[in-house]
Amino acid sequence: MRWWISGRTLDLRRRFPCLYEPTNIMTFEEYRQYDALGLAALVRTKAVYPNELLETALARLVEVNPKLNAIIELFPDRARQQMACLQQDSPFYGVPFLIKDLLMELAGTPYRMGSRAMGDFQSKENSWAATILEEAGLLIFGKTNLPEFGLTVTTEPERFGATHNPWNLAHSPGGSSGGSAVAVASGIVPMASGGDGGGSIRIPAANCHIFGLKPSRGRISFAPLHGEIWNGAVVDGCLSRSVRDSAAYLDLFSRTVPGEPFKISPPERPFLEEVQSTPKPLKIAYFSEHPYGAPHPDVLKVLEETIVRLRSAGHTVTEIPLPYDKTVFTELQTYLVATETAADLNVIGHERGRPVKPYEVEPSTFLLASIGRKLSAAKFVEAKRKWNALSRKMGELHTQYPVLLTPVLAQPPAPLGALSPTRSEEIAVRLLNRLGLSHMVQYGNALEKMAEKLFSYTPYTPLANLTGQPAMSVPSGFSQAGLPIGCMFTAAIGDEATLFRLAGQLEQIRPWFDERPL
Repeated sequence: MRWWISGRTLDLRRRFPCLYEPTNIMTFEEYRQYDALGLAALVRTKAVYPNELLETALARLVEVNPKLNAIIELFPDRARQQMACLQQDSPFYGVPFLIKDLLMELAGTPYRMGSRAMGDFQSKENSWAATILEEAGLLIFGKTNLPEFGLTVTTEPERFGATHNPWNLAHSPGGSSGGSAVAVASGIVPMASGGDGGGSIRIPAANCHIFGLKPSRGRISFAPLHGEIWNGAVVDGCLSRSVRDSAAYLDLFSRTVPGEPFKISPPERPFLEEVQSTPKPLKIAYFSEHPYGAPHPDVLKVLEETIVRLRSAGHTVTEIPLPYDKTVFTELQTYLVATETAADLNVIGHERGRPVKPYEVEPSTFLLASIGRKLSAAKFVEAKRKWNALSRKMGELHTQYPVLLTPVLAQPPAPLGALSPTRSEEIAVRLLNRLGLSHMVQYGNALEKMAEKLFSYTPYTPLANLTGQPAMSVPSGFSQAGLPIGCMFTAAIGDEATLFRLAGQLEQIRPWFDERPL
């Protein structure tokens, strides 16, 4: 895989950069051969310059973003100003980078969260993580698209329009970090930030044939603007084309921040070192059946191929019964999302000095918030106790099996529009919202109907969010129609090291870096 190569034959301009103007000497075909760490190594040796990388990224964006709609905000001048502050020893020295427009704020830039309700809000200060990323040498020059408030598993917000899967423009890249995944898969940047509250890193990673790891709860701080998000279900992370980029990214956040709601032990050694270490033979459990049925035959085929690879590498892979029932997602996850959405709209209304109106958010968002306002505190606490029981159960499972294997999704990437409300549903919800009658909806039936549609597509990913465990999506194959399919590996909370060792091994067994769309 070419991105592992530390050096290359350079022409005279690259060998003697002092003799030439350092502009426009890197083509996109050269650029896409390297991951983020590889590009940083080139900058460090002056084979290329940060401005070259940024201009190449912008040129690629101009070429493909009109048909992909992955990037919704651009501020390249800010990135150019950051070049003067770069430190040569920074791990991602001069590498272009994009951030998801949710939870990670950057002072002086628009912050929309995919919603009209945010108006023209500008962030007043950096998130702690954004500062860390800039200190690491990353040049943040834009923000990526996402569904409104990151609430669903497809990136089709009304405010900014749908993001298209680069492998097939008629299909969804997934969500909620869909814009970031598409930006990476299409080669605009080698990696981009994401967040995951129910699969929002892993789902688009699988749909776009790139790598995505959801870290353990508490691994990356939301300071200073937030504490816990969705009661700890949401964590930040990144999407990348190489495993080592994700490992090096997570290594940036080994520092702790005072006042964190969740504490987690730092890794024994850098995650980047784990990627380069062959894992010892592992006992891996797997299941494919889920509460809503069975996976698509193409998904099952890719899972079976992955099991063969694992066994050939010396791992023991054992099928186990489904470790949870349908109510886990229908009740636990949806109660959480509904109440948190209600709180979000309340906070936005408070900040603006007036309540959020139904026409300012998407119909399903307003309905979800209305349902959330009807749920009692006792009902929520009851659901949270079930969370804790599930966490105990999964902790016990990992004493026997360090890794759990499942598909990422039950289906290949869905067509755009397939996971959105139907036209008749949308009209009905809009009418209820407009008449102020959404509070009269029976939340049990409404939640069950909403849950059935989404969780039959994503029946595996929310588990790790409820339990706080790390989980990763690994590119594993393709459907008969040529659409990407990923497999998911989950470990005990705090054990990203095992996942990175396994991911590094799988990356060598079945390389995906040079499998690209467009």
